[in-house]
Parts: sequence; structure tokens; C-alpha cells
Amino acid sequence: MEQQRIDQLSHPAQQQQEPYDQALRASFIKNFREKMEQIITPAFGKCVQSLNRYGIVAQQVDRMEREHPNVSLDIRYDTQNYCMFLLAPMEAEGKVAMRTLIHKDNEWNYEDATRVEVDQLSESLIREKVQEAINALDNQ
Repeated sequence: MEQQRIDQLSHPAQQQQEPYDQALRASFIKNFREKMEQIITPAFGKCVQSLNRYGIVAQQVDRMEREHPNVSLDIRYDTQNYCMFLLAPMEAEGKVAMRTLIHKDNEWNYEDATRVEVDQLSESLIREKVQEAINALDNQ
């Protein structure tokens, strides 16, 4: 008990920092969700429409309630060949990770994640990255 009190007295800044960090993370996730509604979902919707015209099944998958939240555009050529373009908020960094995961011939391949500021997310950037994901799947 005495050691706990000594620890509390010796680390007061850390105790004050934790609620501040939690508030920052909550604010960041809220901002990401707003961008999701304003930019990500409409961009993914246009991608889905374009891909469906070519007979390619695509859908947005929302995993924001998980421990490691993300949203993805899942693009499926067939049961063995598909890719996911994933956007994941990185609260600790205050950025969004954009990553392509490709499944081809029973094997997963991961593209390195690109990190951008939330405010840098745009419909054109997302559509460009989705096109890169499709090209990566086609080239494998």
C-alpha cells in the first residue's frame, strides 16, 4: 500500500496523461468515423458499382467495433482470388493505415501499409489505392 502511494506521488504526470490520451483516442476514432461517413463509404460505393459492372463482387465491410477497428473494401474474383483494401485508424499515431491484403491460390500476401493523416483521406486517394489493390491482385 505504501509503495503504491509512493508510485502515485512519483508519477503524477503519468496519471494525468492517461485520461488525456484516452480522450485523444476517442476524438480520433470519432473523426475517423466522420471521414468514413463523408468520404470512405461514398468512395467504396463508387468502387463497388464500377466493379459490379465487370461482374466482380465487391462490398464494404465495417469492423469498427473490434479491438483493432478497420473498414475494408473486399473484392472477390472467385473463391480463391480476392483482395481487401483495408483502412485502419492508428490511434497511437493519429494516422490511418491503408493496406492491401491479397489472397491468391490459397496464399495471403500483404502490401506494406501506407500511413496518412485522417484529413488527407479523399475519395480520389481511396479510389487510386483501390485500383492499385486490383492491379496487385491481377499481377500476382
